[in-house]
Amino acid sequence: MRMFAYRVTLLLLTRTWFADGHVPTYGGTMCTENCCTPPHVHTWSQVFYLKGSGGIEVHVDDDSTPFDTLNGEKIDIDAVFRDEVDQTTYDLFVGCGGCVPSEDPVRWDTRVAYAEQGYEPAEIEPFTQTTYRSVFPGKPGDATRQYDSTGLKGVNCADKHFTIRLVDHLNRTDGEPIVWGAVIGRGEDFTFMEYVSFPLYVLLNHGSVWNDLWWTFPIWLILGPLLVVYGEVFVRLVCKWRTLNALSVQTVYGDDDFANEKPSELTFRHVDPREVMYQIAITAFVVAAGEELTHLLYAQFWFGAPIKYQFGVGLGVIFVSQIVPILMTTFIWHAFRYRRLWSARSAREWKQEWRLTRAVLLCWHGCRTCSGSPWWFLLEVPLGFMYLIIWFGAGFWVGAVAVIIGAVLRGYETTGRVAPTGKRYVYRSGTEQSDPNEVMKYDAACFEVTAWTIGGDESGDDALMPPSPVASTADLPGLYFNQKV
Repeated sequence: MRMFAYRVTLLLLTRTWFADGHVPTYGGTMCTENCCTPPHVHTWSQVFYLKGSGGIEVHVDDDSTPFDTLNGEKIDIDAVFRDEVDQTTYDLFVGCGGCVPSEDPVRWDTRVAYAEQGYEPAEIEPFTQTTYRSVFPGKPGDATRQYDSTGLKGVNCADKHFTIRLVDHLNRTDGEPIVWGAVIGRGEDFTFMEYVSFPLYVLLNHGSVWNDLWWTFPIWLILGPLLVVYGEVFVRLVCKWRTLNALSVQTVYGDDDFANEKPSELTFRHVDPREVMYQIAITAFVVAAGEELTHLLYAQFWFGAPIKYQFGVGLGVIFVSQIVPILMTTFIWHAFRYRRLWSARSAREWKQEWRLTRAVLLCWHGCRTCSGSPWWFLLEVPLGFMYLIIWFGAGFWVGAVAVIIGAVLRGYETTGRVAPTGKRYVYRSGTEQSDPNEVMKYDAACFEVTAWTIGGDESGDDALMPPSPVASTADLPGLYFNQKV
């Protein structure tokens, strides 16, 4: 119950953090000649990412729709820029008028005069890892970032449109269009599809839309799997820690095997589909974490933004959205393996081994055994959907979907069946029970199977335990029989 309360609290916190931002919009059918119409009511916080001349416009039906011009409704607005562009090379307009160049003439009476007084300090957007700076002084909600809608009354605005418009003169030495965003509204809300689309927003902003570093994601698609594979090899061979992988070949080295360059055990076995899903999920989380961290560091240090709390929030977003799922998926996978290994060992062996341990280890043993129950799929499936919908794009969809599929496979085990494990071919060296050149075959289709296990004492020296009869295929250990603890 305590763990459930913690997860609910974390869910509420993440949803609250995610709400502190704008609904990103990237053009498409809502734009004509780079002049766009907001998809939501003007009180929702929305940002259109644009390049060069263009902007947003809202059609004015009458003096009360959509703006309450009769009572002087204040419209929250902003214009943010990626770079400190020379402000003499463009003009910004806010007020009555449209922004379609071929149809709407420029209303010079709506030009923002103080847009030439410099930029506000750069800030980090921690959820999409970008940097922006506003031309409007003050903070959101201040009068300097609001427009008095009385200027849109029918007697004052024959154009029947409200606009935030930029005219880019393209007279800079680099010849590149201005990268900027037009913002309207402050109400923080998202539709279901906008929550699900969060990974797309992140990747678009990392690419040509804002950061212009589209090539980092393909690099992480290569680096991520390599980090997972070599990280697993490192901790298994160098640190001698038990590790998880879904490969069909597993090598286990003993303490004296490195000098001889010969493993104690080499196991070939059928790949378990549930483990494959966990392997894919962890790899996707690593790729997403690397991609987001790269752009957070780029946004913070490349554009010279002062280090403020947003950088810490950005690190927190990466930790919550990618690192926490890695840890949780690893624990679920480990509990799955541990429960099968427990079932495969006789009560006498466990009693002999656990007699030497402390109570805290017994508690940890019970936690892992309980957590391996297939009935936890009832929580694992909702967890996967949380990753998919509101978890800051955990694993860029792939990680979340893999967790959901793994949870469904876990639910299948509640029927008393397990995924087929096929045949295991185990080679062991240096034991009295097998010739070094002999290949021992284990057929998962048989109900009388002998599983070899490795016991141990407090000195850390391994000893081959007597073979233990296994009652059914469900009692087979997970990926490999002998594990170097």
